Amino acid sequence: LKLRSVSTLWTHVVSRYLNDVLGALLQTSFSDISKRRVSNENRDSCYESLKSVVKSTYTPLLVRELLVLQGGFSATGQATGAGERQAPVWLTRACGRLLSGCLMRRNGVILVVRGILETCGNESNDMEISPDWRRNNAIANVISTPSKLAQTTDAYYQTVIPQILDLLLVDDDALTGKQLNSVAGLAISKIISHKYSVAETYILPSLLAPILRACSADGSSMNVEDNDIVFSETSLTTCIGNIFKVEQAVNLR
Repeated sequence: LKLRSVSTLWTHVVSRYLNDVLGALLQTSFSDISKRRVSNENRDSCYESLKSVVKSTYTPLLVRELLVLQGGFSATGQATGAGERQAPVWLTRACGRLLSGCLMRRNGVILVVRGILETCGNESNDMEISPDWRRNNAIANVISTPSKLAQTTDAYYQTVIPQILDLLLVDDDALTGKQLNSVAGLAISKIISHKYSVAETYILPSLLAPILRACSADGSSMNVEDNDIVFSETSLTTCIGNIFKVEQAVNLR
């Protein structure tokens, strides 16, 4: 850790041994064994070092290593299955808190999602291949789960959901765009299924805006003149396209 003061050496350490450094600091800071065998002073010192390493590390690289430690991905970038060896509960929770902190940063969602996809690589051009869906689903689980670092659940969703909706607007011609759309669709589906009141407040009004305006106008709850434009053709096309992307993401397995 003393090598952090020498940027060239620390860059080499991070590129080769970041997983080991994070694992050691997390174990000393949070594990049950360290609570019994390590003094509070040393644990606090390691925790401060952990925060410093997290703050200074390139976000996509940090996220990849945290997911590997947490057990969501293998070192090669593949999402792990339910039958594979899982991380201890304390490690899963600690990594989850740090991952949530990454998401709460400015542009955190796009950095986290794009970083995972770019770092792990894309094994196939076929969006229907199961490993790709499992990976995207694992990422969606991460970003759709409220951060314990947020002051409230609403604060988390207010920060994250607009960024998730922006992922739906990424051009899906390229493979990376399709992956981003898939992650966004899966995350939106999870929030709607498990936190409908949140979806009703932060997702549906934006996702369905033209349709909701049309329904309101038809129901005479709006003062609309004969020549007024309730919504543009472009906005309706985008709305329908985004709904289709959410449905497609859930059904492609």
